Amino acid sequence: MIIDAHIHITDRDGTCEDFQAKLKAGGVDAAAVFSLPPNNLMKIKSGSDDERLDYLFEFTGGAENIYPVFFLDPWAPDAKDQVHKAVDRGVMAFKIIATEHDPCEGPTMDVYREIAATGKPIFFHSGILYSLKPWSIHSRPILFEPLIEIEGLRFSLAHVSWPWMNECVALFGHAFNRRWQLKGESESAEMFVDTTPGAPRALRQDALMRCYANPQMPDKIFWGTDGHANRYSDQTARDWIAEDKVILDSLGLDADAQEQFFSGNLLRFLGVSEGA
Repeated sequence: MIIDAHIHITDRDGTCEDFQAKLKAGGVDAAAVFSLPPNNLMKIKSGSDDERLDYLFEFTGGAENIYPVFFLDPWAPDAKDQVHKAVDRGVMAFKIIATEHDPCEGPTMDVYREIAATGKPIFFHSGILYSLKPWSIHSRPILFEPLIEIEGLRFSLAHVSWPWMNECVALFGHAFNRRWQLKGESESAEMFVDTTPGAPRALRQDALMRCYANPQMPDKIFWGTDGHANRYSDQTARDWIAEDKVILDSLGLDADAQEQFFSGNLLRFLGVSEGA
């Protein structure tokens, strides 16, 4: 099974049926789909938060192989209310990009605790952010370090935080070690790494090698394309799947380990299946 963990809704064109057909053509069985972003983020006029949430479920249409994810602004005055409204509607997770502030600055930690209490995970952007403003500095992986103290939180950093890949792997080591030390004492935060590109193709093997060099990471990483639900490229999906399988074969990963990379770890991240 292959699940694309990182798909954005970027406009209101297309249908879920068209999207599912593209997934199938690309050899992809399911996908996590992020709602339109908060209004005017990245110059996208998305509408109100209620409208964004409505459109997420209008587009996904209750399809069993589509996991709806709400794009949240944790600095919004009503962020906690948005969390509960989205969970009540049935979202599987939240998506967050830090733009004008560091990810743990201001009221955000309380919002993350609120999310943790719901049992839902957070997909964070991490690494270079191609935008019209110099926002990337707010997405360095070390800035997410305070998250590891939030009990019960599951969170992922996308793109292996390229170009700060070593920093991402180091933070994962810290998060894993803290969770191991506190096992049985508290539900320490659990960090995952979203390997969605990210690093240019020439550096893709290096990115995955860094992840698999950590013996604790193979069940905490997952795959995605950073595609667009409204114009999903089945060719791009097929290309990334083929290229990544070559890399995973070269790293000596067996079929079970590759299954975890392409689907199993994401299902655990989303709380669809059980895991450590």
